Amino acid sequence: MTTFIDKDEFEAILRDLGIQAINEAGIGQQTGKLRNTLIVDATPGGYVLEFEPYGLYLDAGVQGTKFGISGRGYEGNFYKFSGQYKMIGGDLGGQGPGGYAIRTAVYRDGIAAKPWIDRAIFLITEEGADLLERQITENFETYVEQEFPRAVVNVTL
Repeated sequence: MTTFIDKDEFEAILRDLGIQAINEAGIGQQTGKLRNTLIVDATPGGYVLEFEPYGLYLDAGVQGTKFGISGRGYEGNFYKFSGQYKMIGGDLGGQGPGGYAIRTAVYRDGIAAKPWIDRAIFLITEEGADLLERQITENFETYVEQEFPRAVVNVTL
């Protein structure tokens, strides 16, 4: 009897490939929220990649009110701080000394793009397909060995 890798195991392997893309992009692990929210759901026709929305901003970058560029990530999505709001608070950069300055600098300068989504799609698609191909081949070979331990051909003259 042959056994295939189950869906949960396969999705965990695909998730690890997505995390590999995040690491390759140089995205830090300050909170780990992006990595922790990454889900790969294998479907009959492919897969769905889900993650913290902030991952889109990291992928494409966010243009600041004065500097920065966006649109370099997956599908060329473009994000920009509008400049219509006054910086008053939030937890980016902490609440302690310097927190306000960090938030203000990010609002002004933007967030540098660290494209990772296209790489995640490539790794998941290519390496996921390779994994399935190996799994199918190994299971077929095992099946043949178990079900047909010896080939016999009867020839009548």
